[in-house]
This record gives sequence, structure tokens and C-alpha cells, in this order.
Amino acid sequence: MTQQTPPGWYPDPGDPDRSRWWSGTAWTGLTALPSAVPQMAATQRAARPQLGRGWFLLTRVLQCALLMMIGVDVWAITNNLHVAGFLEAWLADPASVNPSEALALDRRSAVVTAAYRVSLLASFPLLMAWVYRTHRSRHLDRTYMAHKSGWAIGGWFVPILALWRPLQMVQDIQRGATGRPDRSWLAVAWWCTWLFSLLLRQVSAAFAGTRSDWIHYEIEGAIGAANMAAIAEGFDIVATVLILALIHQFAGRVWRRRSPGITDTAQ
Repeated sequence: MTQQTPPGWYPDPGDPDRSRWWSGTAWTGLTALPSAVPQMAATQRAARPQLGRGWFLLTRVLQCALLMMIGVDVWAITNNLHVAGFLEAWLADPASVNPSEALALDRRSAVVTAAYRVSLLASFPLLMAWVYRTHRSRHLDRTYMAHKSGWAIGGWFVPILALWRPLQMVQDIQRGATGRPDRSWLAVAWWCTWLFSLLLRQVSAAFAGTRSDWIHYEIEGAIGAANMAAIAEGFDIVATVLILALIHQFAGRVWRRRSPGITDTAQ
């Protein structure tokens, strides 16, 4: 047994006629006859929460929040391209700059930035809650899952580990839902696109932070920052569409498999 082996009942290494519970990291003191294991596994599965009306409501709210983020990203792309065009015109002919237009553009950029932060603060807690509730539900086959549900939230806040643990949690859900150990390439595409958009935002901030004794170079840096930010927002949109596809895919699978009583026993 290795630490990659998921928790479950396995043949007892000390007594082949019995089964022993593997915690995911070590053997425990729990043993059972092989004939009793299916019933015990069913009991443990029944103890986990169902995905009822509360979960479906959370799914709809999350989808709306992500769609709002796409709308804000489109607005931000338009604004950044407008900023870049304005600055390019300024470089070409400084006398043509309208101070009132520059002030209005600056105010609109501040509003767009605030709207993006609000959409981000609304979407990510909902996404973490959705992954957590989905990961710990009885609708998943835990034989194919490698992580505890708490990582759905904690994985975002641990330095370095945050670069891959959220992806692993989504892949856990995919494997548990399909009953196959396959890697979800849709989830990989979502995560790589999201990380790349973050990288581009860092590059954009570096451009914006450029300082020079020559105003010409400062304006060029601001133009580069605006264009890079627009590209980053484009990747944001792609990443958001991919995670929406994953959520829709799983919600559809739960809806098709759910029993008639699930909506009456919402968690």
C-alpha cells in the first residue's frame, strides 16, 4: 500500500481471511470479514450528504456569478483597448489629448477594476463551497478519489500547493463521478488557462510599474500594460467557460442519476 492508495477496505496483510481499513496513509485497527465489507461500505456511503435542492441552488448561483465574471471581463477588455488607443494617440500627438476625456477614462478604469474584484470575491467562495459540498457527497465513488474534502477549501491557501491542489480536487470529483481513474483534460485545460491568466496579470503589473525619466517610455509601458491586461482577461474568459462546462457536466450527471427523494431531503 502507498499513500496514493485511496482509503478503503483491503485484504489484511496479516490475515488474508479478513479485510482491514486503509486510511489513505496507514492501516487502522478496523477489521471485518470480507462478506461484511459491502454492507459497511454502503453504510459509510449513506452517512454522507446527498446533493439536494440546496446543492442545485448553489450550482445555479455559482453559474450566475461566473457568467457575471465573463461579462465584467468583456467590459475590462473593451476598456483596456480603449486606454491603449488613447495613450497611443497621446504619443502620436500630445496636443490632441482632451483632459476631460482622460479623466473620464481614468474614472471608468477604476469602476471596471472594482467590478472585477467584486465578481472575483463573489465567484471564488462559491466555487470553493461547490467543490467542497460535491466532493463529500454520497454521489461519488470514493475508490477513485485521493484527497480529503477539506482540501477543496484549504488547497487554495497553502503556498506552492495552491498551484495544483485545486485542480486535483476537481479531478477527484470527475473520477468519483465517472468511476474511472482517467485524468480530466477539461479540468487540466481550465487550470492551466487560469494560471496563465494570472501570469499575464503579473506581467501587466510589471509594465504598469515601469518608471523612467522620459514620459515617452512611461506611456509606452502603460500601453503595454493595458494590452497585456486585455489578453489576460481573454484567458480569464476561456478559463471561466471551461469551469462552467465542468460544473454543467457534473450537475447534469447528478440530475440524471438522482433518486426521486433527493429533492425532498436537501442538504
